[in-house]
Amino acid sequence: MALDYGTILPAQTDTDPSAYPQGKAKNVTVPGAGDGTPWYADLVNDLIFGPMQRFLKLTGTVPSGTPDTADDSQHVDAMQRWLWGTLISSNWEAPVPGSLTGDLNCIAYSPTLDLWVALGENGVLRYSTDLRSWTSSTIGGGTPDFNAVCWSASMARFVAVGDAGAIYTSADGIAWSSQTSGTTTDLYDVAVKPGTPDTIFAVGEASLIDAQPNGIYSTNGTVWTPSDVPFGAGVKSVCWAAGLNAFVCMVSGGGVATSPTGAAWSTAGLVASGQALARKIVWSAFHSRVIAVGNGGLVSSSADLVTWDEVTGVLGGTTLYAVAVDENLGQVVAVGANGIAAAFDPGGTWYNRVTRASINHLGTAFSAAQGIMAIVGPSGGVLQSLRGLHA
Repeated sequence: MALDYGTILPAQTDTDPSAYPQGKAKNVTVPGAGDGTPWYADLVNDLIFGPMQRFLKLTGTVPSGTPDTADDSQHVDAMQRWLWGTLISSNWEAPVPGSLTGDLNCIAYSPTLDLWVALGENGVLRYSTDLRSWTSSTIGGGTPDFNAVCWSASMARFVAVGDAGAIYTSADGIAWSSQTSGTTTDLYDVAVKPGTPDTIFAVGEASLIDAQPNGIYSTNGTVWTPSDVPFGAGVKSVCWAAGLNAFVCMVSGGGVATSPTGAAWSTAGLVASGQALARKIVWSAFHSRVIAVGNGGLVSSSADLVTWDEVTGVLGGTTLYAVAVDENLGQVVAVGANGIAAAFDPGGTWYNRVTRASINHLGTAFSAAQGIMAIVGPSGGVLQSLRGLHA
C-alpha cells in the first residue's frame, strides 16, 4: 500500500523513471499557477503518518504525547528496535557441527562469571563463555534429568533442578554438588528473588500420598523449605516478577498464584483462556509484564495478573516450551516444537524467525551483558543470535 504520485498527480509531478519511478516533486512555475506538487491529506498520510506509525505499531511503542526532537525520538528508537531486532532474531548461529551431544533442556548465564551453562537429560552438562566453544563436565553423585537452571548473584552460584527432586549447585559452573531438596517428585522450574540474600523458589509435582509439596524455597541453596502453590498438584513454571514484587506461578487450567517470599501463596485468579500455560513464565522489565507460553501456541501477558492479552497459534499452534526477553531491544522470543518466533509486543503480532518442523527447542535465555539470546534443545542443539549483529 503506497501512492503512485505520477499517476494521481500527472500534471503536478515531473517524470524520472530511474531515480523517481513513481513521480518526482516539482515547484510551481510562477506563484499561483497550481502546477507544483501540493501537500494534501493522502500525501501526508503516505509519507509521514503512515510510515512513522507503522514502526510504532510493529514495536508496540506507545506515543508519549511529546513531539520528537533530534535528541529524543520515539520514531527513530522504534525504527532501530525493529531493524536490529528483525536482523538479530532472524539470524542464528550454532556451534561447530557435531561438537555437542546430549539432549539439553535448559540454559542460564552468570554475569559474574561471564559464563553460560546448559544442562539436560542423564546429567548432561556443558559450559561456555561465548556459546560457540563448549566444554563438557560431569555431575557428581548421579545422572539426573535437569529441567531448569538459574544464577543467584548473592549466593554466587548456579542452581539447577530436575526429576526426582534433584537439586545441584555450582559456584563456577564446572563442579557441581548435590543438595537435599526434601522431595522425591520432579522439579520443573526455578526462579530467583534478588535480595540479601537471594531467595530461590523451585516448583514441580506434588505427592498426595506422602504429602510432598509442589514448591520449595531456599536462601542459601542448601537448606530447602516446603511450600505449596495453590490450584493443583503440578506446577511447571515460576518467575520472579520484580514490578509486582512477587513470585508468580502459572498452573494447569490457567490458574495464577503469587507470593512475595515463597512461603505463603495467594490466588490471583484465572487466565481468560483457561488453557494450560504451564510451560514457562517470565517477567519482562522492558514491558513491565508477565509473559507466559504453553500449549497450542498460546501466549498470554499481563501487567497486573488480572487483565490478560492473549495470542494463539504462534509457531503454527504447536507447543511453546520456553520464552525469554531481549531486554535491550524489548523483543520477546518464544521457542517450541516448530522453531522460533519473536514479537516486540507480546500481545501483538508474532513472526516466525526460524522454522524447524518437529525439532523441539526446549530452553532459552538472554544475557544483557553479552547482548545475546541463546536456545538449547535435543542432540546437543544450541543456537545463538549472532554476536556481531549487536550494537
